[in-house]
This record gives sequence, structure tokens and C-alpha cells, in this order.
Amino acid sequence: MQCPYCQTENREDRERCYVCDRDISMLRLIVNKARHHYNQGLEHAERGRISEAIDELHNAIDLDRRFVSAHVVLGTLYARLNNFEKAQAAWQAALALQPELNKAHSYLQKAESVQACYPMVRNMQVLSGILLVLALVLTGMIVFMRRKDETAEFLRAAQEAYEAQRYNSALVELNRIGSTPARWQVVPIAARALRSAIEAEMRQRIQIIQELKYREDYAAALAALADLEAREPDDQTSAVAATIREDINHYFRQRLEALLNDFAEDRATYADIATRVTEYLQVYPEGPGKDEFRAYLERARSLEVKRRLDAVRNRFAEARDIPEALANLQVLAAEFPGNETVKRGRAEIIEEILNWSFTRFQEQLDKKDFDGAGETLKIISDLASEFADIVDVTGPVELAFRVLTDAKQDRRLAAVEALVRQGDLAEANEAIIDLLAEETLTSGELELVDSLIATVDRRTARQRANDILAAEQDFLRLRASDAKATATLAEYEWVLLKAPDMSRSDRVRVLACAAAAAIKLGQNATAETLIARIEKDKGDPALVNALRRLQRPKAR
Repeated sequence: MQCPYCQTENREDRERCYVCDRDISMLRLIVNKARHHYNQGLEHAERGRISEAIDELHNAIDLDRRFVSAHVVLGTLYARLNNFEKAQAAWQAALALQPELNKAHSYLQKAESVQACYPMVRNMQVLSGILLVLALVLTGMIVFMRRKDETAEFLRAAQEAYEAQRYNSALVELNRIGSTPARWQVVPIAARALRSAIEAEMRQRIQIIQELKYREDYAAALAALADLEAREPDDQTSAVAATIREDINHYFRQRLEALLNDFAEDRATYADIATRVTEYLQVYPEGPGKDEFRAYLERARSLEVKRRLDAVRNRFAEARDIPEALANLQVLAAEFPGNETVKRGRAEIIEEILNWSFTRFQEQLDKKDFDGAGETLKIISDLASEFADIVDVTGPVELAFRVLTDAKQDRRLAAVEALVRQGDLAEANEAIIDLLAEETLTSGELELVDSLIATVDRRTARQRANDILAAEQDFLRLRASDAKATATLAEYEWVLLKAPDMSRSDRVRVLACAAAAAIKLGQNATAETLIARIEKDKGDPALVNALRRLQRPKAR
């Protein structure tokens, strides 16, 4: 088991890492949460929400300070915002955790190179600004003179086009000045100054783009190209920009193919490819290679999804942890919404989980583990309800419930039979009452229950008859307690009814005990009726005489 914090491979399956002495299960939970924030950050970045992406990456790092990929991507996002100080800090943090990380080294070099370009860019901007101020001053002088001059109107139009960031339109107006006689000599001077400012600014932008291309910062180079194109450069500058764009597309395609190969060989992550392609498409959404680059990303996404699905499947086969498998599938569906591979793989894994659960349910039934089988069936039922759009197991679930119910009833019936055989008639009677209360017995099971009831009644009646006969002398001497006499009068008829196999002699003796109980309680009419029954059954005359003698003292 590998510790998610220190990456140490533990020598045995332990709950705590023997190197950093940390709770591995808790670390794994934290790492998973950090990974979730990291994936959310990538999704925000892919959609152009840089601020939200940075927040999510900070959340991931707060949970797991050793999350190298989060530091790298965070630095990339800060670099895109031209915040090179924070970008370098993030990349240096990644290198502190993983010194051999080539990507962080490369990003740091690029950041230093781009920062080094900025003084040159500012100097060229200052030069352009000086030329522009000169042109503005000269234009102001012309306006101040208030003398109508067609070339001055051309100059004013050129100035307005430049301020609107339309270089070519400004140059067209300046060309018209060259072919038109000027009233004031200051107009051609101002026109040359403005032309120099425009040409210097276009050269400055081309030089910056070239420098970014040489540093392989293709995203920044494409962003600068898009900005230049929006300013309507002249034909010559447009041609140079087009050539640079073709070079960048070529180099970017080569790097992307290499990155995709690295990803296929597990030398790069899906996040690396997604970040690279997203950066390109954000700055150049309509570039000539957009469809091809999106296809690269789709291939990488399909491979990543397949790997993640295989990981979920293998993890479930290893741990058989259904909640964990479902949680992993949910995370995967959230990271790749609408992905067809995720949908198919999710359906296959849910079906595997259900098949395994049904197999486990049957094994528990075979072992008579009905409580465990009931819990497993509850899990199956919940899965069937939650994923009814994927698999329909309504019929098998209903059948399993019936099988479980029948198995439970069979076990309870067998338990009642065992109680009857053991002579534990009171518990057997209570168990029968519980069975009848469920009202789920089949006709065959009801017949069995009726047979058990008859057996219980017969054996209970015989036990009660034995209890009465054991106290026969107490009854005939009127020494039985009133409670005993009352109970005997209440149950003697049931005893005689439920014990038909009792001998004639025992039946007469039970009647005699009941008659003596009636005499004891002063119920002479009942006693006389019982004595008459004994005489009718031709009972022992001596027994009848004894009962008559008991009556006489009561009569006096």
C-alpha cells in the first residue's frame, strides 16, 4: 500500500505509514478532495475562468501541500496574468517537491526570458510615444493656424485612425499626403513623424512575437499575434505575422503529438495536454489547427476516461466497496460531463456491481445468513432504483425478495418443529403466533402450521392432564388451593378435547379432579354434573362414592 503523502511503498497492508506515521486512510481522503479541487480548477481554466481556477488550485494546495501538478498549473495561470513573481514562486514550490520536474524548469526559464523582454518593449514604446507626441504637436500647430489645407485633413484622419488602432488606414491617409501639395511645410514633417511612430510600433510588436516564439511561449505569441491583427497592420507586417503563425502551428502540433505520446506511455498527465490545448484555443480559438488540436484533446480524454474506469473496476474487484465505487463513478461523471465513454463504462461497472451483489446474496442464502442476505438485497434494491436508467433488474429483485421471505419462513417453521420435538411447547406456541401474524404463509405452509398447532395442543393438553392427575389426592381431600381448583375447572374440558388419545381411566380421573375442584369452590351444580358424567361413563364406583362423601359435608 502506497502512502499518498510521502509516496513510500509500505511493506505490508497497514493503516499508518511506517515512514511518516500518518493515517493512510485519512490521507487518501484528503488527497482525493485535493484532486477534486484540482480538476475543478482545470475545468475553470479550460472555460477561461482564470480567477476561479486559481482559487480552486489554492484549495487543492491547502489540502495537499505536496500536490506538484497543482503548483505547476497555478504558476502557469499566474504567468498568463503577467504576474511572474507569483508564477515563479509556484513553479519553485513544485521544484522543491520534485527537483527533476522538467516542466517547472522550462516554465521558469520562459518566465525569466519574457521578463527580460519587457525593458526592450518599454523602450520601443517610449520611442513610439515620442514620435507620436511629435506628430500630435505638429498637428496641433496646423489646426492652430486655421488655414484650410487638404493635406492637414488627411493628417487629421490618419491621426484618428491611429488612435483607433487601425494602422493600415492611418498609413493610407499618410500616403495621400505624399501625393498632394501641402500649403504648410509642417504637414509633411508631422506625417513623417506619425508614419515613423506607426512603423516602429508594428516592428516592435513583430519583434516581441518573434522573441516569444523563440522562447517557445506559443500561447503568449499567439495572443500577441491576435492583438496585432486586430490593429489592421499593413500588408508587409501581415505577411510576417502569417509566417510566424504557421511556424507556431507547426511547432505546437509537434509538441502536442510528443505530449500525447508521453501521455500514452504514462510520462505525462491528461492535465498537461488539457492545459496546453486550452491555452492555445483560448488565445487563438479560430486558428487553422483548432479542429486537429481539439481532436488531440479528445483522444487524450478518451484514454484518460478508459484508464480511470479501469481503475474504478480494478479497485472494486479488489475491495468490493460499493459506496467507494459509486463515489468514484460520480467524480468521473462530474469531471467529464456528457462523455459517452463514461456513460458506457459507468453502465458496465454498475452491472458488474449488481452481478456480484446477486452472487453474494445467493451465497449468504446458502449459508443461512438471512440477515446478511437481507442487507445485500437492500443494497441491490437501492442500486436498482438509483440506476434504473442504466439497468432494469426489477424482476430479479422482486424474485430475490420472495426467495428471501420463503427462506426465512422455512427457517422459522423448522425452528418451531424443533421446539415441538424438544417439548418446549410454550416457545413453540409463541413462534406459531408470530408466524400467523405475518399473513404471508402459503397454503402448504398453513397446513404445516395447523399440524404443528395440533401437535402442540395435544402435547400441552397431555402435560396439563398430568399436572392435574399429579394433584389428584389433594383434590379428593379438598386440600388443593382455590387457585389450583379454579384453573382446573377452567381447562379440564380443553384438556379432554385436545388429548383424544388419553386413556378412559385417565379421562375419568380428570373429571373426578374437576368435580372435587367444584366442590372445593362451592359450585355444587357443576360438581353434580361432573359426577353424573363419571357415572354415565361407568367410572369407578369407589371414586363416585368418594365424591359423594365430599358433597355431604358441603350440603350440611
